[in-house]
Amino acid sequence: MLGSTLKRVLVVLGCWAVGLSITPSSIAAPGELDSSFGQIGEFALQTDPACGGGCPEFFGSEARALALQPDGKLLIGGQSPDRFRNTGEAHGTILRVDDDGALDDTFGSGGLAPAPFEVQSLSAEADGGLVSVGVSSNDAAPNGEVGIERYTASGTPTTPVQWSVMPREQGSSILAFDSMIDGTGRLLVFGSHVVPLVPDGDEPKLVRFLRTGALDTSFGSGGIASVQTLSKAETSASWPGAFAMRKDGSLLVAATTYKTNHNGEEIKAHTVIYLLSPDGKLDPHFGRGGMVALPNSSGYESLALADTPDGGFVLAAGEARSGSSIENRLLIVRYTKTGQPDGSFGHKGVATRTWRETEAAFRRIEAKPLGVTPRAITFDPRGRIVVAGSRKIDTSAAGSVENWFLARLTHSGFDCSFGSGGIVFGGIVFGGANTSADTVAVQAHGHIVIAGKRNHEIVAALYKGGGAPSTCPEEHMGQERKIQEPKHKHRRKRR
Repeated sequence: MLGSTLKRVLVVLGCWAVGLSITPSSIAAPGELDSSFGQIGEFALQTDPACGGGCPEFFGSEARALALQPDGKLLIGGQSPDRFRNTGEAHGTILRVDDDGALDDTFGSGGLAPAPFEVQSLSAEADGGLVSVGVSSNDAAPNGEVGIERYTASGTPTTPVQWSVMPREQGSSILAFDSMIDGTGRLLVFGSHVVPLVPDGDEPKLVRFLRTGALDTSFGSGGIASVQTLSKAETSASWPGAFAMRKDGSLLVAATTYKTNHNGEEIKAHTVIYLLSPDGKLDPHFGRGGMVALPNSSGYESLALADTPDGGFVLAAGEARSGSSIENRLLIVRYTKTGQPDGSFGHKGVATRTWRETEAAFRRIEAKPLGVTPRAITFDPRGRIVVAGSRKIDTSAAGSVENWFLARLTHSGFDCSFGSGGIVFGGIVFGGANTSADTVAVQAHGHIVIAGKRNHEIVAALYKGGGAPSTCPEEHMGQERKIQEPKHKHRRKRR
């Protein structure tokens, strides 16, 4: 009974997911899967055929990092528990995929290279090498230590892994979220220092390394810049959201700060974007004293950040709100280089998409929205914004169901030439009730690659890009587009 109900849920959601009709690659429209890649537009790290129904060592596999090589090959990093060591512990993996969606067996061993940590980010070096940053969750180092490992272009480690990337206090832990290599070859690592005795908060940090692997002491304080120190709020803790590097070497950092009272109770939360100069100091000419606050909200679920080709920046946020109905919004905010909302974009600098519990599609499967989580932002060759992430709903029959989304926006708002209203959903009609996109990249000709997970597999998908941009009409009228707008009122379900 439950199996048939789940099948009905997936069929309804598959019909609701837009832009997924399978057509030949030569005539596929923007936002449709490119069937020349992998299996109907998707690549998945499958189990060994000898395992029959599945291998337990692949449970928990997930892609978290993606890099494009000039020759069109994809580098994907993440975790693949016990793939190489048979210890029952989580380890990392890096794989390279040809432009047709097949593993490149000239990389590592059969297309895969093991990593001593769960890979969080990948950066390509000018000489063709690769830098991987991740967090230990096994016996290679104390749990939670951040590590750096460098590889040749063929996937061979060149130096021993460098641990203790972020110094920490006794009893605290470290997380790495992202990394990037600047124009001079220096490596920047963005992470958090979980401060002991501070409830529900981390201390976002940026650490910069020279090409030799040594800390760059000209950056911040001894090579480390702390957003918590910048906020100067002794009773607050900041949760790191995202960071981006500008062409001039300055750094954008987005973080949510939680102000607490003396009892450790949260009394206020707000999200702020900071601008640091190339030497890791707060830039007082940006916004107000180096900081820009996001619009007031009851809470942002996730943040993604990127600098724009014209010197500004774009932030994507997932927002959950309650009122006459439970709803989730995807917010895209575009700013000028000085931190002011870009009035030429969306409505006063903001473009949104909303999913509500009252929608007919939710009522048919007795579901309510749980959250929308943007994970990554990039730009296509024409300067259009590309956002990837996941959307989750709760169904009464099958529990929570998650699938990835991909959105494209013009210089003015959501791009109606892409998918339906500028957005497509994917993954769920290809056999997965739990899919997510954690990273995104755009190829030179405009096709879009996302990578993440499908159930317990590492997965990547290639979507058609290109096409003439067409801003959705409601953007010009300052209206908020509702996905599947309800035709009549519906009583709100209890959480």
